[in-house]
Formats: sequence, structure tokens, C-alpha cells
Amino acid sequence: MNLQGVQVPSIKSRGYLVDVMLLTLIVKATEKYAQDGMTVLDVGCGEKPYRNLFGNVEYVGIDVRKDSHADVICDAKHLPFREGSFSICLSFQVFEHVDEPIPAVEEIFRVLSFNGFVFISLPASWVIHGAPNDYWRWTQYGVKKLLEDFSLQELYRCRGSVASLIQTCELFIPRKLKMLIVLFNMLGIFLDKSVWLDKWFAQFDINYFAVAKKEENHECKC
Repeated sequence: MNLQGVQVPSIKSRGYLVDVMLLTLIVKATEKYAQDGMTVLDVGCGEKPYRNLFGNVEYVGIDVRKDSHADVICDAKHLPFREGSFSICLSFQVFEHVDEPIPAVEEIFRVLSFNGFVFISLPASWVIHGAPNDYWRWTQYGVKKLLEDFSLQELYRCRGSVASLIQTCELFIPRKLKMLIVLFNMLGIFLDKSVWLDKWFAQFDINYFAVAKKEENHECKC
């Protein structure tokens, strides 16, 4: 796993369990689907934390925030690009802040080339953040519905139920209790490997990561 130039989540952080799993899934998807020479659009790019994973590509970031590292300031519902402009579209932990997610997904579909891919991550359960622009949480069925115009290639839970519960409990630990957070993270990693244990709990998800493809014979239903 090549993480050169990419900030790795700290085990002392309260979001570690999800953040490190999400990074692992993004890296694997990049290694599987991305190639040199591609054009990549990062929707809600922020500081472009994953730029260095994509190597020699044309990488364009958009964001609504003027203090971001965006190349273009715009919202996800109005992308100023031609149809089929990009090989891969990214959107990580952004769509909970998009007031109308369906039009935004339709725009991604439009600017994505045929046989291109969208990588997206979405929260299932998390505290309110970025208020007042925090609107949505998803189930795995909601993710499939959101991406129904695409051919879904991969869909992952970013941790099992037990680790997700531990991650949620960490939100109530004061940041100054670093060692307690570390212990919770270590426990979460250990228990997350016990697949049999997860079966004893009702499914509780905290985050999803999906890869979907724009098929040549698949038109947007919009």
C-alpha cells in the first residue's frame, strides 16, 4: 500500500477506526481502477487529502469553500464541465452536506465518461457536523438507491457492528484522554476481526464506501 504524501489517521483520534478503514478501501480501489493518464474529479475536495494516491493523472478539485484547495469553486449540483469529461469521480464524506443529493449524483453521472467510475463514501451514523449544512445519513439500501443509475461494483461497511459501536462511544471521550482513546481503538480493531462476534449483534453501520461504474448502455433516469 503506497501512502507516500498521504496523511495516515492517528490511532489517538476519535475517528480512527472509520478513517483508517476508509483510507484502506480508497487505496485498494485506486490500485484496482485508476491508471496514469486518467482525468479525476474530486467533488468536495477540501485540501485534496487523497491527491497523491492517483499518481500521474489530471486531477481537478471542486468545492463550495473558497478556503479549500479547489481548482473550481462551485457546488456539486452545477458542475461546469462537459459531458464525459472525467474517468473517475470522487466524493468522500461530502454528500451529507449536499442539500439535494440526487441532482448532484446526476451531475456526476453526466460528467463521467462511459466505463468511468465513481468512488464515494457516506456516513450511516455520525454526530452533526458542519452545521447547519448537515442533512443526511444513509443505509446500505440508501447508497444503492442513490447510485441506481450506475452499475454498483463494490459496497463496503467501514467496520462491523461491534467496532462501529466502539467508534460511536469514543465520541463521548474527552480528547485529552488520549490513552483511553487509543485503548478503545485497539479494542475496536481486535473485535472487528471477530466476524463471528459481529453476527451476534444487530447490524449497526457507521460509514460506507462504494465503487460504481457508468456503463455504456446505461442512461441516466433523470
